[in-house]
Amino acid sequence: MHSATARFGDTTVRWLHGGLLLRYRGDAFVLDAPPAVAAAIGDELPHVRGIVLTGGRIRTVGGLVELLCALAPHRAGVAMDLQAPLGDERGPALAETWVRGWGAPFPLSIDAARPGSRVELGPVAITMVPIRAGEPDWANDGIRARVAVALRVETPDACIAWVPGAAPSAAVRRACDGADLAVVEVGVEPWPRSERPWRLSMQDALRAGEGAGDLWVVGDDGSWPGADG
Repeated sequence: MHSATARFGDTTVRWLHGGLLLRYRGDAFVLDAPPAVAAAIGDELPHVRGIVLTGGRIRTVGGLVELLCALAPHRAGVAMDLQAPLGDERGPALAETWVRGWGAPFPLSIDAARPGSRVELGPVAITMVPIRAGEPDWANDGIRARVAVALRVETPDACIAWVPGAAPSAAVRRACDGADLAVVEVGVEPWPRSERPWRLSMQDALRAGEGAGDLWVVGDDGSWPGADG
């Protein structure tokens, strides 16, 4: 798989094949927890201070329990923040299951933030930008709408936009405009057919990211389709 890293002063961003690791100086933040995220983070695990989820689809939360378990040896009882958008309880429910089932070796503060709100985690500020999004409903061979957000993460050095699983809309462009780096996900995985466009195409992503300083276009299967600029 393609691996990508960008640096802006003391801010570093790394692609996690379905999420991002953002580090500012000694603090690291995980933006979404795809399957195998703990292995992708690797030696940065001791620096992780918080986790922010954009929704509850499997690509977003599939590696959450594994990540929490992998963080346990490095927390030494130190509390950690987990933020998720209000209206999709799947991520918080998984985290609460981990607390009950694995004994919570470190305190975990689970908060649900209203889409559109701004959250401060130490040295970073995160705006949860509401986006229109869907996910497959294979039982009915269709698509169902879901609660989801894009993230604009600001450090003293940079603004990073993470836009996973969005449908085409003006909100995607707003999330990207003015960012030093925008990471935008496009549709790659097989989905049921729909008359409405529920996922961004490569062209949609390129247009939406025109207002960002740099753009990474990634696949919703965790791949790197090959467009970046």
